[in-house]
Amino acid sequence: MNHWEVLGIEPTKDKRVIKLAYTELLKKNSPTEFPEEFKNLRKAFELATKEAKKLEKAESQSSDSHHEKASLTEESCFTEKPAFIEEDTFSFEEADSFEEAFQGDEEAQAYTEERAPEPIELGSVDSIESLQMALHELYRDVQKRSDVEQWKRLFSSPIFWQVDQSQSLSICLLEFFSAHFFLPEDVFSFIDGNLKITGELSSTKNSHQRDMALALSIYIKSLPLRVGLGSHRQVNADVPFDKFLYHLQLRNYIENKCLYDNLEKSDILQLAAKILPEFKEDFALYEYMTKWLWSLDGYQEIHDLLDTLEISESAEDLLNYQAHAVFKIQDYHSALSLYLKIDQLDRDFLNTKLMFKDIGLCYLHLKEYEKAYFYLASAVRMAFTDIDIRAALTTARRLYIKELQKDEEANVIEIAQLQYQNGRYQDALTTTQNYHRTFVSNNNYLQALCLAKLGQLDDAFLLFQSFFKQYKRRQLCTWPLIVDLVEYCSELITFEYLFEDLMDELETDDFSRSHEVLYQPGSVKEVAYSERESAVLELSIETKKPSCFKEYWDFIYRQEHAWAVIMVLRATLADYDDPSVAPELRQAALAGINEAMPKVKHNPKWVLPFLNIAYIESDYDKCFNLCDICISAYPNIAAAYYYKGRSFADLEKYEHAVPLLELSAQKFGNQEYGVYSLQFAIECCEKLIENGQPFHNKYTELSQQLKTMKEVVGE
Repeated sequence: MNHWEVLGIEPTKDKRVIKLAYTELLKKNSPTEFPEEFKNLRKAFELATKEAKKLEKAESQSSDSHHEKASLTEESCFTEKPAFIEEDTFSFEEADSFEEAFQGDEEAQAYTEERAPEPIELGSVDSIESLQMALHELYRDVQKRSDVEQWKRLFSSPIFWQVDQSQSLSICLLEFFSAHFFLPEDVFSFIDGNLKITGELSSTKNSHQRDMALALSIYIKSLPLRVGLGSHRQVNADVPFDKFLYHLQLRNYIENKCLYDNLEKSDILQLAAKILPEFKEDFALYEYMTKWLWSLDGYQEIHDLLDTLEISESAEDLLNYQAHAVFKIQDYHSALSLYLKIDQLDRDFLNTKLMFKDIGLCYLHLKEYEKAYFYLASAVRMAFTDIDIRAALTTARRLYIKELQKDEEANVIEIAQLQYQNGRYQDALTTTQNYHRTFVSNNNYLQALCLAKLGQLDDAFLLFQSFFKQYKRRQLCTWPLIVDLVEYCSELITFEYLFEDLMDELETDDFSRSHEVLYQPGSVKEVAYSERESAVLELSIETKKPSCFKEYWDFIYRQEHAWAVIMVLRATLADYDDPSVAPELRQAALAGINEAMPKVKHNPKWVLPFLNIAYIESDYDKCFNLCDICISAYPNIAAAYYYKGRSFADLEKYEHAVPLLELSAQKFGNQEYGVYSLQFAIECCEKLIENGQPFHNKYTELSQQLKTMKEVVGE
């Protein structure tokens, strides 16, 4: 059955005939009693109305008469078209008209035309039928519908005194206001606050009524915010209600079109052009349209939409969208200006850094590499894991180096430090060697770090020692130097150097201060931001040295690791010199490992120095944990398999130990611990036999491997 058959009429372009048929059928198919029939009737009415418009349009085009544009007419909501609405309002060939979006008002008019030819006295309504007519009549008059006193008159009429009608009244009012919801906030507050329409029906068993009640309740609560009439008043309260009503209709139309139609970017701009000047500060609506355009990659359209507005500081999200859109269309000068404006709105040190990424990227595109480097370097301190920032920073640093190299001799220290930061350790080392006098006279620490990074540990160790002596002589904090020394050269530390130099210094050093200071990479000089950096970033004296920013962002992890390694070294080296104190020192080392454990996952290579102590002290749980961390990151580290296998063997889980020790032997190869691994694997096979288990299928193979390996190593 098609829509014409549902309405019981022949196809026609006469909207009045369609409305009359719909109104008559509506009397017989109440939404509360026949919800499915009502849905079908409503759908048929909408389809018939659309088809009538198409027929009317086709006839108009064939007679060369001009196309009548869709607009807010007498049939929609107003008895008279307000003077401020232009003749071409909402004329889209590809979209349904604005009139169709609010068909409920047409229904109200049609219903009133048929059932209420004479005006109704609002204070004398005494039946549901007369109430429906009164509601439609009151709603049709734009001026009356905005007057809360008119509604008070209606709701003081006799029908509201009848207790037995309360449920029917609530349903009637809910159905009406769900379809006719363009009312001022004070009217809705009176209606729902006094009559409890939505509250009474929001828990009803009728799902259709419950859904309508909840939807209407949400609309009423959100009404002040939707047009900026909440605590942050953006719309002038003196705006005439007819303009306010028009804006509400337009707003609702835009939101519905965005939700349910495939709007083009140009459609959004055409709709935005209909917003009246009084509502140009409805930033919530502009943000809604901006988000839709962003989803369509409409960056140029966002710029066109927002460029004519005076966006207030409170609409921070809208300002961000505007700046990002301008950046996307590669207008970097304008984007930079907007980002700097947003940055100035909040000079709090932590919050302002969030904008430094965008500012730095703009400077990078504008080829101002010094500023790009400083802003991105500051941004990366806030978000070290942001790959995009780190990649941009590397590019900015490389290009900044090229600028500095135009006067290399004057900028040599900064060039070397930047090369080091970019991971160009050999280049940085070469620079320090070419300008040896400059680096020596400035006591620059960079050469020691470059040598350590390049694996030239003997030379690095000598330089670390040299700087350590200088700091001791000048009574400066040596702890950051010790952290580097232990990280890179722990295997070169002797018993004498540990106990006569390092431990003596650790007992007197001020560790509390070392946790707070900042160190420039490539130097042990205490710094935060240089004068030039502070000037570029416009940092005040108070924010120049924040305790939460470190050039070594992971220094807190590294020092926990360093302390644990020192404890392990102390226990290991003392074991050779004075075995009687070794157990006590090993317990101290184990305590140090416990402190470092949460940080070890940050850098799995730090596991290796701890494995032996954890195993010797029979802390098997910790040994397993350390081995698993190491194996997951570095599957070819033989020691991890060795200690895990030995731990299983000590716990008499021989069947688990054998494959691990076999792997350990394969990875160690023809080394001493390769032999040990095979020996312990064979012992595990024998233990299994002693425990009454079958002969291990690897026993013969492992024995042959051990014999071959001993022949190779000459045992």
